[in-house]
Amino acid sequence: MEKELDEISAIEEDKRNLINLIAFYEKKDMNGDLFQVIYNNLIRSPDTFAPYLENLEDAENTIRTLILAT
Repeated sequence: MEKELDEISAIEEDKRNLINLIAFYEKKDMNGDLFQVIYNNLIRSPDTFAPYLENLEDAENTIRTLILAT
């Protein structure tokens, strides 16, 4: 039970970080290249976030849309 709670907490924190990154991107008119570097190094880091990427698929599609729109 505790392990499951830790996994859920990690997923929720990842989602918050992703939302904060998107909000920062929108507010500060961040360069799309810089945004993609941050996203690739923090969010798509395979060793750190691999177990959670399945849960973030919709958010990833949103981010890719934002990147392509700039």
